[in-house]
Amino acid sequence: MQFENLSKGLKSLRELAGLSQYEFARLSGISRGRISLVECGHSELNEDEHCRAGRVLRAAIADRYKNFKSIVERGPETSSRAADGER
Repeated sequence: MQFENLSKGLKSLRELAGLSQYEFARLSGISRGRISLVECGHSELNEDEHCRAGRVLRAAIADRYKNFKSIVERGPETSSRAADGER
């Protein structure tokens, strides 16, 4: 099936996005039970689910890591001071 790759990596991507199964289900409109089946390898996402899952994961990962680029560009010394609350 053409959506096998996302199905196989769904749990890792969901966790990378910082979402619980419940949160992911609520945002994607895919039932939590269905998500569990896919993550356990007992089922695969269909085309519609794949599109909805992809949209949610892209948005959640982008939001979670939105400051990543600026932190990397500042460098480790500046980043560690910023993390300590210094300016």
